[in-house]
Amino acid sequence: MIEGISSTMVEWGFVAIIIAAAIWASRRRPAPMPNDRPDLPYSVYTRAFDLEVTSSALQDVLPDASPDKGRGFTDRNGSAWRTMVADLKSWQKRHASGQAEVDRLLSASELDGTIANTVAISVLVDQSGSMREQRLAAVASALALVSTKLSGLGIAHEILGFSTAGWHGGFARRQWLDEGQPAYPGRLCALLHIVHKSADAPWSRCGQELMLLPDALRENIDGEAIEWAAARLSKLGKPQKLLLVISDGAPVDDSTLSENGPNFLVRHLLTVIERLQSSEGFKIGAVGIEHRVSDYYRSSTEAELANMPVAVAQQLRAMLVD
Repeated sequence: MIEGISSTMVEWGFVAIIIAAAIWASRRRPAPMPNDRPDLPYSVYTRAFDLEVTSSALQDVLPDASPDKGRGFTDRNGSAWRTMVADLKSWQKRHASGQAEVDRLLSASELDGTIANTVAISVLVDQSGSMREQRLAAVASALALVSTKLSGLGIAHEILGFSTAGWHGGFARRQWLDEGQPAYPGRLCALLHIVHKSADAPWSRCGQELMLLPDALRENIDGEAIEWAAARLSKLGKPQKLLLVISDGAPVDDSTLSENGPNFLVRHLLTVIERLQSSEGFKIGAVGIEHRVSDYYRSSTEAELANMPVAVAQQLRAMLVD
């Protein structure tokens, strides 16, 4: 009798374990992504936590910009940043041989002599997490060469970066959770827009290294970043405005896409590009970093890291003489 009771208790124990495991699994399983709604216009849940900062202010601003520090999503001892700075120095040595080709492609004798008075350029760099280490270091090295040449030609140009202020929606998502999680909330993260080089200042070595701060590399909302860069270009007062985007993939923000459908950010990006391409005085192009971006941009090229300076100069030349 006692043995029978013990056997029954063991069986019920196994049942209880199975039920508990099922409940745990159901709680861990992510909620299904909502149906895509192309009929809904692009929207933003809150802009309260968006940031526009200079690269020199990043180290002061980032710790309080999101909950990441408390969750361990930071380069606490700076080792990742030191590695990326070392990568930058390595790429600068490798890219030095491309300076002559950059100079040829952007030769003052072959470009219209009035170009410095009529053109302003903005280079907008995707600073998402996938750009860590080699990719972003190679871009910074390439842009240093190109920026030196553009400055020599007297062409006003900016170098900008874009990311998000926190992983997984940061404080913007927290607000949405506190307010009842309304459906289809629109962009559900905080933007981080970075001015690395303004049009009226040189790009210092310190500034190049600040581009590599790993704590800034999170997710990417391309459409709004392009709108921001274009607005800055318009303020430079030149009749011809060239916007060059450097990216290694499609726009992604998990928090936003999980609540609005998988195509929400791409649709907005395509809408922004089309609007800008049809705007008088604007040209937009892109360099894809080991990634094809021609699905988004009419004028584009794909580049390997080793030939990044030449690829950037080629794309700028194509936009300048087109």
